[in-house]
Amino acid sequence: MDQIDLTLFEHGPVSLANVRSLLVQFEQYNHIHVRLNVLPWLTGWNKLVDIALNHADADVSEVGTTWLSDFAKMDAFHTLNRHDLNTLGGSEQFIDASWNSCLVTSSRGVMNAWSVPWSADTRCIFYRRDWLEKAGIEESSAFSTFDNFEGTLARLLESGVRVPLVLPTSTTRINVHNLAMWVWANGGDFLDPAGKELILDQPAAIKGMQAYFELARFLPSDIRRLQDVQADDIFAAGLGGVIISGVWLMQDARVAPQLNDKIATAPLPGIPFVGGTNLAIWKHTRSHEIALKLVKFLTSRQASELLQPYAGLPVREDILDTGLYVTDPNLHILADALRAGRSFPTGHLWGILEKRLGEQTTAIWDEIFNNPQPDIPTILHEHIKIITQRLRVALG
Repeated sequence: MDQIDLTLFEHGPVSLANVRSLLVQFEQYNHIHVRLNVLPWLTGWNKLVDIALNHADADVSEVGTTWLSDFAKMDAFHTLNRHDLNTLGGSEQFIDASWNSCLVTSSRGVMNAWSVPWSADTRCIFYRRDWLEKAGIEESSAFSTFDNFEGTLARLLESGVRVPLVLPTSTTRINVHNLAMWVWANGGDFLDPAGKELILDQPAAIKGMQAYFELARFLPSDIRRLQDVQADDIFAAGLGGVIISGVWLMQDARVAPQLNDKIATAPLPGIPFVGGTNLAIWKHTRSHEIALKLVKFLTSRQASELLQPYAGLPVREDILDTGLYVTDPNLHILADALRAGRSFPTGHLWGILEKRLGEQTTAIWDEIFNNPQPDIPTILHEHIKIITQRLRVALG
């Protein structure tokens, strides 16, 4: 019997049980044994780098969408040719944002597909509808624009809500995801359309970032410097009025049962961020056709119906058009966000910028929190200046 190695990230016990069930089916149908290695998110990046350097331990791997450009630069994954794409069923089956996250342009300007969409991730607003009602806030328009979003937080604060907003501000990838939505809403961006020039220091981007960091006034001093899990925990315990989070919060057993009827969701105004994970075939594999067969199986409608939303949201258009994604109001909001959203660029420059931007975003929050009367425009200007100057020098 042929054998192949697969690495996936940890998505919880339900997801893992479903994956194992699928792999049993795959082995029975194809007489191919799949050795599964489940990676923790915290150390997953380092493990994938080890696989790339040692050319061993995996034939197919799950990879974060924003990590792809780094592995493409290492030439670590197979690019998918026309035969591969036809075997997989074509790109049309996937939502645009997820498919775009698979494409990386080489230094010669050639765009190739380096992976296949597997799970999607986007955000929506979770809020305490009972607190909005008490404050006299109309739900239908409370979050319809970013001005209304801020106005709703202000009215919650005025009504006596001690924690109107819960927001992860410590070192977390969520920081940049959230920041991007404010930047895009103000007509700004981080890179030019070609992905070759920094434009995060331009007025539109600065305006969006300033509006995002001005949310600090809704964060009490003891509800700051939170990781994303900590922020979710605080909201789930019933201590916060509003949070920006994802599908995992809908499934989270940590949410106090008495709050289930008091929590509602709303779409974020503007352009939602769409991230997630893809499946990639390692270039060092000796079993490309077998690996391709496994990827096709794991990205099929059958597999998607079993795996999602426990392992993220669907990337397939035909799944988003059926079942709970149509009838459940919360999942329907996320499905609409996936279709309307944007993924981050996949070029080499974005990989560098995202890391630096994540570091500086945390530093900006820290400086704001350490100052009783922060001059946010000045703080922001100085930190963005650091990012752009250093990167422009590094890039020549």
